[in-house]
Amino acid sequence: MTLDQLIEEIKLKAKPFYMNEEGVAFDDIHDWNHMRRVYGAAKKMLELAPEANRGEVLLAAILHDIGRANDRQASHAEISYNLAKEFLPEYQTEFLANNIDLEKVLKMVRYHSIAHICPDKAIAESLEFNILTDADKVDMFGALGMVRVPIAEAYKQPQVVYHTYEHLAKMTDPNNFQFRSEAGRKIGQKYKDYSEKFVKDLEAQQQEFELD
Repeated sequence: MTLDQLIEEIKLKAKPFYMNEEGVAFDDIHDWNHMRRVYGAAKKMLELAPEANRGEVLLAAILHDIGRANDRQASHAEISYNLAKEFLPEYQTEFLANNIDLEKVLKMVRYHSIAHICPDKAIAESLEFNILTDADKVDMFGALGMVRVPIAEAYKQPQVVYHTYEHLAKMTDPNNFQFRSEAGRKIGQKYKDYSEKFVKDLEAQQQEFELD
């Protein structure tokens, strides 16, 4: 099985996890389309970093949010890891043939949103891991991010406007949510810059009209 064939087969395995029983996306911010965007961003970053292991990055991108449907029970990343761990071992031969480290892919999925607690520092600091997290991060910023973030906040609490503003302000702080790879910065920084301008415009409009 070639790498492209393996990737397509894993996509088929993963897609049902992004859907409910009726075959409809269960979550309009972490659905199959979100995965496709992360996958697409990862592919663009890989073009700028040809030394990275393409298979490890793309397979982890496909699998990183398969546990979102059940994330009320535990960390979605942990559930995604456990689900992937159930069916990926059957592809061990294909992984070896394509120079893909199965355990590395699983850990990339497990810690994609919590890199700072990944116990394997070699993986957490690897180019492949950084590209995965950068590709996921891009979807938080730019015009699309300005739609997705308020929806995500609305799932958490009713005071959407102010919580969204506070969350966006933290996200766009230069010290937070930094892109970890050079490829990630080249692809994603303009979207973070867009979001930063949005936050400044939002703050200016609030100050102009919210008078005592």
